[in-house]
Amino acid sequence: MKRRTFLKACTCLAGLAAGSPDIARAIASGNGPVLRKDFPSALLTGADGKPATALALKRHVSYVFNYPFGETPCFLVDLGEEIKPAALKPKDGPEYAWPGGVGPKKSIVAYSAICTHAFSHPEPEVSMIKYYGPEEKGALAGRGNVITCCVHASIFDPTKGAEVIQSPAEIPLTAVLLEWDPKTDALSAAGLLGRDVMKEFFEAFPQKNQEPAGKEVRLVTLEAYSKIVIAC
Repeated sequence: MKRRTFLKACTCLAGLAAGSPDIARAIASGNGPVLRKDFPSALLTGADGKPATALALKRHVSYVFNYPFGETPCFLVDLGEEIKPAALKPKDGPEYAWPGGVGPKKSIVAYSAICTHAFSHPEPEVSMIKYYGPEEKGALAGRGNVITCCVHASIFDPTKGAEVIQSPAEIPLTAVLLEWDPKTDALSAAGLLGRDVMKEFFEAFPQKNQEPAGKEVRLVTLEAYSKIVIAC
């Protein structure tokens, strides 16, 4: 079912709201950190313009696509094993539920590639933020399976909803809700979950394209997206 991921996220959020008056008020009022924000669904495509499929992804490779706007990059990674749902509690906001991985093995995750500390992100010339696979030990983290921003050394755990492992970042990376169609194996981006940093991002980078990403977005490797990828 193409809407399975959305339904799962809704169920998780409803359960949290029922158990917490603070979360219920945050959802109802729209104040504070955004727990969920729907954007038009965007089909992920390859370089040939055909739908990007889950089975075609290489494990532990950083892929990048722009969503929900034309210049707001996101990471997509197949972590190679089932990634279970997680509850996240940002320092400045209510707890929220992240639905976990999608795909045939529930191993595929996606997050905004905009660091929640100072909004560093992959750009065409250089990327100071990247995912490190399990065999690619990051110097700052001392381990793999992390997303590290080399600008100020913030580290996030992609297996747990991109929760913060090391500050100065205080809130997880914004998660991208993914849809996977088991009939076609196609993947789509269909919303954001967590802290919505888009307004702050565009204030910090007013030259960026604020037009919607569109119904189809190109999926490429981080190395193809950025000429130089800094490791730390």
